[in-house]
Amino acid sequence: MSPAKAPLSPQEPHASAQEASLVLQNAWADAMQAAAVSEWDVAAWQARWAELQALLVPAQRGYEEASQAYLCAIRQFPASVLARVVGFRPL
Repeated sequence: MSPAKAPLSPQEPHASAQEASLVLQNAWADAMQAAAVSEWDVAAWQARWAELQALLVPAQRGYEEASQAYLCAIRQFPASVLARVVGFRPL
């Protein structure tokens, strides 16, 4: 149980998000290789991928801003005291 209560480093959530993004990109590359030898409309899938990438950038920016706002909020007094009482920890 103690590892679950251990505080996270500030880089840990960001690293997890980057790792998830890398896994998604690798899965996409594998799908495109499979599509090259099948009857898929590769151009349509590539266009959709570009659309999703355009949505991803603002979402990543929003995530970063939210995590920074969270860290700032729990470090302020009296929020820092209340955060410790209820078990919130810095990321």
